[in-house]
Amino acid sequence: METSSSYKSPDAVCDLIMKGGITSGVIYPKLIGKLAEKYRLKNIGGTSAGAIAAAGAAAAEFHRHTKNTDAGFNKLKELPDFLSGKINIEGREQSRLLSLFQPMPSLKLHFNILLNTLNVKLPWLAALETVFQMIFYFPSLLLIGLALSGVLLWSTFLGIAGESFVAFCGALVVLAGWAIDTFSIRFWFRGKIENNQALLRTAGIWFLLGIVWTAIVVWFFSTTAPSLLVSTLGVGSLTLEILLISFFILIADFFFFTRSMVRGLAENGFGFCSGFNAGSNSDTEALTNWLTVYFNELAGLSKTDSPLTFGDLWRGSRDKETKILGVKERIINLEVMTSAVSRKMPYQIPFSRDEKEYYFDPKEWGQLFPPAVINLLTVNGTDKMVWDPTTPGRSLYLLPKAELWPVVVAVRMSLSFPLLLSAIPLYARDWTLKSVIKDKNDKKAIRVSKVWFSDGGISSNMPLHFFDAILPEHPTFAINLTEKQPDADDGNLKTPPQPGFEKWRVFLANENDQGLQRHWKSPNESGIAGLFDFLVSVIETMQNWRDEIQFPYPGYRDRIVQIRQGEDEGGLNLNMPGEVITALGNAGENSAEQLIDRFINKGGWDNHRKIRLRNLLAQLDLKLDDLDFKEMEAWKTLLDQRALDRPYKMDKDEKKLAVDTLSALIAMAKNLQDALPVTLAGSHAPHPFAEIRIIPRY
Repeated sequence: METSSSYKSPDAVCDLIMKGGITSGVIYPKLIGKLAEKYRLKNIGGTSAGAIAAAGAAAAEFHRHTKNTDAGFNKLKELPDFLSGKINIEGREQSRLLSLFQPMPSLKLHFNILLNTLNVKLPWLAALETVFQMIFYFPSLLLIGLALSGVLLWSTFLGIAGESFVAFCGALVVLAGWAIDTFSIRFWFRGKIENNQALLRTAGIWFLLGIVWTAIVVWFFSTTAPSLLVSTLGVGSLTLEILLISFFILIADFFFFTRSMVRGLAENGFGFCSGFNAGSNSDTEALTNWLTVYFNELAGLSKTDSPLTFGDLWRGSRDKETKILGVKERIINLEVMTSAVSRKMPYQIPFSRDEKEYYFDPKEWGQLFPPAVINLLTVNGTDKMVWDPTTPGRSLYLLPKAELWPVVVAVRMSLSFPLLLSAIPLYARDWTLKSVIKDKNDKKAIRVSKVWFSDGGISSNMPLHFFDAILPEHPTFAINLTEKQPDADDGNLKTPPQPGFEKWRVFLANENDQGLQRHWKSPNESGIAGLFDFLVSVIETMQNWRDEIQFPYPGYRDRIVQIRQGEDEGGLNLNMPGEVITALGNAGENSAEQLIDRFINKGGWDNHRKIRLRNLLAQLDLKLDDLDFKEMEAWKTLLDQRALDRPYKMDKDEKKLAVDTLSALIAMAKNLQDALPVTLAGSHAPHPFAEIRIIPRY
């Protein structure tokens, strides 16, 4: 239900960028809703789960712009409560959040096995839990192994007991004892093992109980009192046989589990879940189905309306006759990040390059998106000038202009978290291949190659470069997600205390000397745990280094709010309890309150503007100080002689403007150099220094 039509859009404007984090995205809805009470959201961006939040914010802002109501933001703020709600699926109660991730039928058992081990923190313990889950879901190999174990144990017992039936009974009792020992230890100590030492002690208890039980059975089933040597050999043989058979059962189980999982992943775009269902075999909506409808509802559209598009946001209207203006004039600007992993490069959506060179197969995309989305994308019709040599007869469609893209397509391309969600296939012409160049010259159908698009967080998990300007007209807030620090303050900002408002939850620099240092987790250097931590750190470094070096810089650190999460919160914790989802949602509201207090109530925006201006002047001083006037004269001569020539020719008016601009640049450099020792980059300038460079846009 919409609220009063007297609701007005705030005078203050801000941009918002949100980091990826899979289930950590439940942080954003209340943050966006609270921020929207004081700011109109102009440019909104994000990656992965942050892309979902960005699209939701853009849709809610569209609703406010078109109907003068905050109904969209109110609905968005309710999302954590909705996702934490419980539903019953196939006789099992689970959160709505988990229900959105629906594995393909061929991968359902594999998904359930791995899902049950997500919250196990120790690598060895997680491996053991995976083994138990594999045995539970794939029991056939266990039964075969038990049969083989029974035969081996019977043959050994036959030498001890002397009678076939007695040996058979003894073998069964030994097997039963080890099985009871194993499952008893597992259930008794489950949730109580917190480190590798405790795991080693538990394994020792398990082994000792098994040995004792085997010795008792040998003594009980022996027809005569055996010697100590015979008893020891018998117990040792039986134990060794059980351990060897168990080992081979695990290897076989792991082999068949892995083989079937890899085959299923390859057939499903390298993900357990496509994010989409056709509605025939599921009582609940999968992620993409739900998002398509949800974005429409946030935007004030009906479920049956065509999906919300980028053009709708840019115009601030669904009227196709309304002219779309430049980027700065767009009513609402949404941008998200994806990764073209086949080409090993990031892409910004809407594409800023190559957008006219990508094609899609509507049959493939029909397994990923609802029909209403496919209908909007097929406006160009089948392209007869390209073909895919791997699939003769495939019909490929040129991607339409960005204004026609449904928002959900961009979000899904940004959210293709490796292995969890299927990658998105597109096709492009590889102009480096001689065959493609030859086809072009002969005007034949030109072959294309597949390009997999996966999670935007692979290349830029928090795209801080979005919307940046040399001198910004309004603040660009960024939301970073990080881990709880070991010395965190457990106090609460609310009375009575509320989850999500713990003092350790949110950090925002309130003074210019705060946020200069970044916390890092002390590495584990022992055994397999140390190796695992090291490899994880390597991956996170490749993923986040660009973001991390920007966090402490002046002009960045004061507008980046850090939201901290516990070990069992966010990330791949798909089955988070409702109270955890509620706490994370409240943490988002907490961070928005601190941003509003800092930038509106305490002069943070004026402080930020001063920092940005001071930083720009310092950078200009540093760069222009490097200019050599003799070299500059050579550049002026080059401009004078070659400006009208190809390539990149200028006309006469452009040449005059270029000469005037270069002359002004030289004059500015001379002015700064003549002023020495006075400098704008002195000790009072913002530190550490940034750098002005010309780099490719992505």
